[in-house]
Amino acid sequence: MPANQLQARNPLPNIPWAEYIGKDTGYTQSYQWKADSSQATWTIMVPWENYIDTSGNGLIPQVLGYSERIAPGVIGGPGQISRQIPIKHPYFPWLYATMIADVKGIKPTGIYNNEAQGGSFSMQYEFAIVTIGFSSLTYDVISDQELADNYSNDESYRYVTKISESTAEYISVDRGQYVFTGGAVGNPDGKTFNLGTGRITIKVDLQWDWHDVPARSIFNNDGTGNIATNIYNCIGKVNNAEIWGFPAGTLLMMTPKFTPTIQPVSPLTMGVANPLISPPRSFDVRLLFKYWDPPVAPGGNGGYRGHNLAMYVRDNYFYKIVTQQVGGVGVPGLPLFTGADFSTIFKSL
Repeated sequence: MPANQLQARNPLPNIPWAEYIGKDTGYTQSYQWKADSSQATWTIMVPWENYIDTSGNGLIPQVLGYSERIAPGVIGGPGQISRQIPIKHPYFPWLYATMIADVKGIKPTGIYNNEAQGGSFSMQYEFAIVTIGFSSLTYDVISDQELADNYSNDESYRYVTKISESTAEYISVDRGQYVFTGGAVGNPDGKTFNLGTGRITIKVDLQWDWHDVPARSIFNNDGTGNIATNIYNCIGKVNNAEIWGFPAGTLLMMTPKFTPTIQPVSPLTMGVANPLISPPRSFDVRLLFKYWDPPVAPGGNGGYRGHNLAMYVRDNYFYKIVTQQVGGVGVPGLPLFTGADFSTIFKSL
């Protein structure tokens, strides 16, 4: 049996479990297969103490996974996103746990008594019967170790759903000089006239949805602020170097959108600053870029590409433009869009 299948057959190596078959149902698994989203359920029995364990070692975070910000090295310095990835289905490892659909306690062992909370209030059990739901995902799920070994810790390679939509755009200039040609005798062959000119170029709108990002990794003040410094510094700017396969100057970052989400773990597990009042909050971040790489003149145009170019009327190719020089000879003008280091977008604060 291939090694990856052997690994997938024990999705919970750190928690004792057994597949549970109820007396009434006679089955423990169910499946639904379709082109856009496949789903499955799997029912297991685990010790009750593993189910109620709210640490990162408990059943819920081990099954569903979670994301947290860790700060290696200097405290308060740049952090790193760490992800406990959800478990894979024991037989179909491209399906990941996305929900715990049902939990039932069996074999009561007593009543939990806590006088400080007003007396007895909770039954204790020996085992929990847990039904786990699995689904196919729209993004790559990569562990911390795999990300470090194969992708230099670049978070853009995991938990990001990438969508693109292209448009054809006609780029025009106000004036160009044309000449009639090929006319018969008596027609205006060789006569010139002024007319607007242009050419069609392709622009691509990129929508990258970055999922389940800890608030502490995005926003200042340990996640309680409103400024996403690493992202905001790139808005309205172009990439100053090649990144993700896109040449320098060809990506223009538009305004992002932040949608809060709640992870299914304890705030303590995520390292929330005030777990008594703050939920285990993360965000789905919608990043929008516009890609444009217009045609440049033969010879490469000095290596300049992208959004800081404009079309020259004489040959319909695109060349770098800057504002008119001021302050004397040798003072450079300014480009339409300044550059930024886009690699910071996916880095944790």
